[in-house]
Amino acid sequence: MSPTANSGKFGTLEILEDQVQPSASYTKVELLDAAPDAGSVDVYLTDPSVDLTNSSPTFSGVAGGTTAGSGFVTINSGTYRIRVTAAGSQTDIRLDSVTGITFTSQEILSIIVTGTSGGVLVNAMVIPQQGTQTVVNTTYARVRAAAGIPSGSNLSANLGGTNLLSSAAANTVSQYALVTAGTPTLNLTLNGGALPASTPGAYGGRRLHRPGLNGASVSGTTATLITDDDRLASTSSYAKIKLVNAMSALATRSH
Repeated sequence: MSPTANSGKFGTLEILEDQVQPSASYTKVELLDAAPDAGSVDVYLTDPSVDLTNSSPTFSGVAGGTTAGSGFVTINSGTYRIRVTAAGSQTDIRLDSVTGITFTSQEILSIIVTGTSGGVLVNAMVIPQQGTQTVVNTTYARVRAAAGIPSGSNLSANLGGTNLLSSAAANTVSQYALVTAGTPTLNLTLNGGALPASTPGAYGGRRLHRPGLNGASVSGTTATLITDDDRLASTSSYAKIKLVNAMSALATRSH
């Protein structure tokens, strides 16, 4: 495991495999967070049909590079849906194993939260004591849209049924939204005129930034998909900055 930030360095987290078995019909679980770029997280272990708003986290406020302070917890054996959110939030979802993972009677498990290429969403590994791991990858991508359009224009953007912008003015940037990874259809409307639909692709674990670029007419407007990398800077005293040139009608500029 490498629970340090994206800096080419490594750290270690100890997985204890000397635990005493729980009683029949129970499972012991611990949580290790090896995804520091995602910030502190809450982890919910629930029945697959249970709504998150009716649940409390099994592990709360676990920081990257640490083991949950509660150590091993003992829960009823059964099928569990693993959901990871930003600490203190039930709406900022980072991972959701919708169909669930089976925890068997008297099993001892370590759940390891791992990072993704975008840095914010996470994956997980479920490792039974002395057993073989099960990988749980996120099925989501995080997407936002930026309206790089002329002043006085407005842009609407919908990706896979998720509204990102609604009649937004020039220079508007939407909040990030979760979409199902794959090839969702992008629909753009500029000044009431629809652009041809496209399927840009939304890759699991990544944050994607799709700006509407240039032109006050439908025929003069293009869109470009930009992959975000929101992993932490390699040095704590530095910040990562991305410059996007949305002025495609102008000559090349230096910045």
